Amino acid sequence: LFMPTSFPAGLPVPMVAMMMDSQNRRVNFNGQLEGEHSIAMKRGVGSGLLDQVEAKKLVFKAGPLSADKTITIDNAKWQTVQSALTKSTTWKEGSRIHVTSSLTIAKGVTLAIRQGSVIRLAPKIEVTVLGKLIIEGTQEAPVVFCPESPETPWGGITLRGDSASVEAHWTFVTGSGGNPW
Repeated sequence: LFMPTSFPAGLPVPMVAMMMDSQNRRVNFNGQLEGEHSIAMKRGVGSGLLDQVEAKKLVFKAGPLSADKTITIDNAKWQTVQSALTKSTTWKEGSRIHVTSSLTIAKGVTLAIRQGSVIRLAPKIEVTVLGKLIIEGTQEAPVVFCPESPETPWGGITLRGDSASVEAHWTFVTGSGGNPW
């Protein structure tokens, strides 16, 4: 199971499940991964958003197989970010960032996002990368980009120019696709 172990209250929790055998090969299972929340599995892989998760151990089962993950729901304070980043910046581990207007990472500037951070974006907000975006999620503490609410998608991440780059590890990007115009 790939999902955050700590997540802010009030947002759906992203999750990916993959069934593997003892030799670390994917098992082609089709059906439901059952539990308090269920996930549809196709060819051994499934994903979804878990609504109204409480802090506790979540257990999922498929036939005789089971997996569990403990999640903590927090009420951390959100830091508001908007406009352009004109100097290199690091959002520390476990940051809660609320992007309220389109964000541009200027040419020659690096934005590093540490593990466990959650970036909540207002509707139709674009993140434009002219410089470098480094996302340093881990399997236990991925970085999550998500909308303010599932009904209002944010825009997306766009790279512009030859110097623009993104390096992303263990990252969820959910709820994008809103047109900024």
